[in-house]
Amino acid sequence: MDVDSQPNELQRIQDLWLEDGNIVIQAETSNQFRVYRGVLAARSPVFRDMFSFPQPPDPELVDGCPLVSLPDPAPHVTVFLRAIFDSSFFGAFSAPTEYSIIVGCLRLSHKYEVDYLRRRALVHLSSGY
Repeated sequence: MDVDSQPNELQRIQDLWLEDGNIVIQAETSNQFRVYRGVLAARSPVFRDMFSFPQPPDPELVDGCPLVSLPDPAPHVTVFLRAIFDSSFFGAFSAPTEYSIIVGCLRLSHKYEVDYLRRRALVHLSSGY
């Protein structure tokens, strides 16, 4: 995992820090991801609803993008976002996949209602483990 960081500072996950991204997701208090709000909203009704709420008059911004803090563990958010933004990262069953990737995707795809990832993770679990 490529990151730019100093000790005790936030880490920008480089492969999920998209130059033209328009929202910054922060996992716990450690990792930040600059991604596309529209893609998250299209994949997840939870994110779609979250983004539809009125924003405060002075939102917290990171590099000009709104910041959304998630309470979820950074490793889970990392694999979840990689699965959403990189179609080759979390392939259909029979593709070799680490257990930690399956669990992270399953946990957050259930929480954020990303049904296709949830189904894929369940197939991996039921078929491979």
